Amino acid sequence: MKYFGLLIFLLFLTVPHIPAQEKKTEQGKYTLADLVERALSNSDYISSYKARVEGKRFAAMQARAWQNPSLDISGGKKYLSDGGPFSSGPSYGVALTQPFYFPGKQELRAGIIDLEADVENVRQRDAELSVTVDVVRLAYEYTFNREKVKFVEERQKRFELIRSFLTSRPFASPQKKAESRIVESRIRNLTADGLRSQAELNASLERINLYVALKGGDYPDIELPRFNGKRIPDKEYWLSKAIENNLDVSAQKLLVTIATKETELAKKEALPDFAVSTFYDESRTQEREKTMGIGISLPLPIFNQNEKGIRSAEKNIQAEKSALDFQYRQLDSSLSALLVELEMARKRVLQYHNTLLSTMENELKETDEEFRKGRVDLLVFLELDTETSETFNRVLEAHYLLMEKVTTLFLLSGERNIISELTTF
Repeated sequence: MKYFGLLIFLLFLTVPHIPAQEKKTEQGKYTLADLVERALSNSDYISSYKARVEGKRFAAMQARAWQNPSLDISGGKKYLSDGGPFSSGPSYGVALTQPFYFPGKQELRAGIIDLEADVENVRQRDAELSVTVDVVRLAYEYTFNREKVKFVEERQKRFELIRSFLTSRPFASPQKKAESRIVESRIRNLTADGLRSQAELNASLERINLYVALKGGDYPDIELPRFNGKRIPDKEYWLSKAIENNLDVSAQKLLVTIATKETELAKKEALPDFAVSTFYDESRTQEREKTMGIGISLPLPIFNQNEKGIRSAEKNIQAEKSALDFQYRQLDSSLSALLVELEMARKRVLQYHNTLLSTMENELKETDEEFRKGRVDLLVFLELDTETSETFNRVLEAHYLLMEKVTTLFLLSGERNIISELTTF
């Protein structure tokens, strides 16, 4: 019995510390800021928005360009008669026409395209924020899955040593046979858990590699900030920040401005564009004739004054303003609900803090002393192992949940300094 107690004592010493404290090598080691920077610089998703912004800027420049003039050249023969035989001679003419927009139209059209470029720029920032949050979440998912794999491996090693000890005992009693069956069952369950954890780790690595190609071995190390749960979010602060910086709201504000500009343009569309021309005609028969001058071409807005177009544009203003009002209410509702969930997640982190596993390890050592005195048996050890496993998973779940809620808060508030803000929670 004393040898069995000694074995259990040695096994307890193999309980892993919090994985964040383990020693890391420099090769294949990344910080969260490294990953985010790499993802932002190499993202085709973000590049597509940059191209859209540049395309809109060029379109605005083109809208401000002058229209091309038109050149009309004519030639032929002119016939004259005063009642007798016809006399003829060459005749030709040249006309140069320059069209002009009605004053204000061209700048309004270009200004609308500039605003559309601003909308695309907001969407580019939204894409950058989304990529940053995705990388942060995937980094935590990958790291936590890696810690789960290590934890399961350590448990498997402990129980395999116990199995070896149990099978080496001669003349096993019915109780010892039952203990052996319990240990065998636990090993099978841990093997299944290990397969699932390994698959989840591999899948999370593939997902993060969509944004960042990790190097430095099969499973690179990522340094992550851990949470202490001590920061209590201020609703008024985050609501004012969200109203000012929320990217969906910012884009919708621009759409309201665009609709207003389009209404101004629709009113000017009823006013005609015009063209100024200069011409020269010459013919040579019995006499030489020359005609030159300037002219203006001006459509008359008699049948179409764009009344329906103006009303359509005004309705579009109402639609965009209604959408903006709804987004304000939706933002307030979403933020209020999120802060309730964030407070719950924060309190869970306070319950399952980073040092909890180290505390449980000390408790296991105390239990070992009781075991060596013959006051604790194998079933108690199994129960403590199960409790440690459940607590380990709850620690990771609590931290991951808080991370999810905090990053969602960053999405709603349009937070740009995500990495530095993340460490304050």
